[in-house]
Amino acid sequence: MEFELRSSSNDDRRNVAWSGAASTSPAIEVAQQFGECISLPDRSRVRVRALLNVAKATLITIEPSTEDVWEVMDLNSELTEASILNHVRIVHEAMKFPLWLHGRTTSVFPVVSTFPKNAVVQLVPGTEVAVAPKRRRMSTQMEIHPCSRLMEDIIFQKHYSAFKKQTGD
Repeated sequence: MEFELRSSSNDDRRNVAWSGAASTSPAIEVAQQFGECISLPDRSRVRVRALLNVAKATLITIEPSTEDVWEVMDLNSELTEASILNHVRIVHEAMKFPLWLHGRTTSVFPVVSTFPKNAVVQLVPGTEVAVAPKRRRMSTQMEIHPCSRLMEDIIFQKHYSAFKKQTGD
């Protein structure tokens, strides 16, 4: 279920989705990291309104914060996509959200784009989550040499072939 949280002290609005978890108090509880991402101060008083007919996203693009986060996501792409679809559930462009991978690694991701281009879209089964790659920069020496990429590929193939011979593959 999707909701709009409107601040009692000003007209700030935040869109969130309820994941179905029970609250341990009579208040609406939001994970601290998520509250920080949507600029919702701890113990804020808000008015809650259900959002009806939220457009279903067919595609969203997010960007990892660092090269390390990109590599973790790339190695765990199915887990990452499932986590986003199951826990985030509602986004808009420029929104930031935290993502927990393996229950302990937390990273914050900005939403780069959504399709359709609505103010708010709902993530549903079948929504494609594209991750903008964040590649490591090559050293200055590698950038200067015009054949550096070719050399890198040759070195990799040489070491890979030697590894295959050692393992018997």
